[in-house]
Amino acid sequence: MKYLVLGLGRQGKGIVEFLLENNEIVYGYDKDIEKTKEFVKHKNFYPVVEEEIIKMKNVKNLLVIVSAGISNENPILQPLLNFCEVISDIEFVYHYIKDKTIIAITGTNGKSTTTCLIGEVLLKDKKEVFYGGNLAPGKPAIEAVREKKEFNVLEVSSFQLARIKNFKPHIGVLLNIAYDHLDWHKNFEEYFKAKIRIFENQTEKDYCVINKNLIHHHCFKTPRSIIYTFSTYDKNANAYYEELRKDFYINLSNIAKKILNAKELQLIGKHHQENILATILVSKILEVKEEVLLTVLKNFKNLPHRLELVMEKEGIRYINNSMCTNPTAGIKSLLAFENKVILITGGKEKNLPLEDYVRTISEKAKYVILFGENKEKLKEKLLAIGYKNFSLAESLKEAVMKAKEMSQKGDIILFSPAFASFDYFQDFIERGEKFKQVVYEIEKSKN
Repeated sequence: MKYLVLGLGRQGKGIVEFLLENNEIVYGYDKDIEKTKEFVKHKNFYPVVEEEIIKMKNVKNLLVIVSAGISNENPILQPLLNFCEVISDIEFVYHYIKDKTIIAITGTNGKSTTTCLIGEVLLKDKKEVFYGGNLAPGKPAIEAVREKKEFNVLEVSSFQLARIKNFKPHIGVLLNIAYDHLDWHKNFEEYFKAKIRIFENQTEKDYCVINKNLIHHHCFKTPRSIIYTFSTYDKNANAYYEELRKDFYINLSNIAKKILNAKELQLIGKHHQENILATILVSKILEVKEEVLLTVLKNFKNLPHRLELVMEKEGIRYINNSMCTNPTAGIKSLLAFENKVILITGGKEKNLPLEDYVRTISEKAKYVILFGENKEKLKEKLLAIGYKNFSLAESLKEAVMKAKEMSQKGDIILFSPAFASFDYFQDFIERGEKFKQVVYEIEKSKN
């Protein structure tokens, strides 16, 4: 077997390294040629440029492993689809860990937090655990092959699920589905169908943990696995949140039992309710002791770049939410705070509906700084609904300085882009780190 790895980012790079360690012949492509140079000294690695990919269809016994960022519509992939076996990186990893217990988490928002929550619960329960996947910062899924742990908790994306063949988690978790990635998927229906593929290969011995809202969608197909539902309002779900008392319950065999109260949590944001409910159900399936579950839930804090408190100075809090990459996440971020915030938002456009987001901005932001590639479009949308408490910034530093200027004691400056980072940054991590750097520089210059 020979391998062609398309895309040498974090996941693709790890797979190339793994294959070369096992003396396999590997062809590698990335639009950033510098990424192929890292491997050129290896005798079994052959860098490929875009013009050469079409010739690869003539290579016998070639398996093509495609990174998430490359869609099936991409011209570099089109010539190969009818001649070679094409799989995602997660399908490749599954081949090596299919005899282990796999817990896979997907959804539009909350994947990383839920992956870490479940991973930490299982570690606290003294199980052998790998957790990672799309989780960033974190370990790529290929590391699970090297670590050979019994339990593998993997964050997976719609891009990966769209290309699976045999991938089958023992427990599949689907948190939510909202408009996102329509620059990759043809439409929302295709995106939805990709997400629910997480349950496609499950058997009667496996588990489907799903937001109860989603089972009523016309694209949802009831899997063969055992279904556990959760809901932030429906008391008929197997785990639910009761808004009035702010309690989390598990509800099996029609017997509801309180697990904990929201005030006991350190996580910031109402949107974490779904993450916690899913974690409760997975813990129950895996027979984790309740005291272990509670210890982790009560002590778990927001991950980096996810409503992360950067600094509190003179009564003003700076919150880094760079991981917020779609308008739905932007709405949830704004609703996480009782008082109105000073918002810094904008980024690379994904051609998603914006009406609900700009309406929520008008209700939950006392002032807005628009920054990023789509700042003019956001300006037009805000003016269209009569909201004028905003200004535009040409740089992130200018945006933070303006936010600081408009703030007073007790305010929250929320960096919550709600769009992709690829207009000015490599990824949301670089964007979030830049925000933190600017905050420190501005506050330090005042001293």
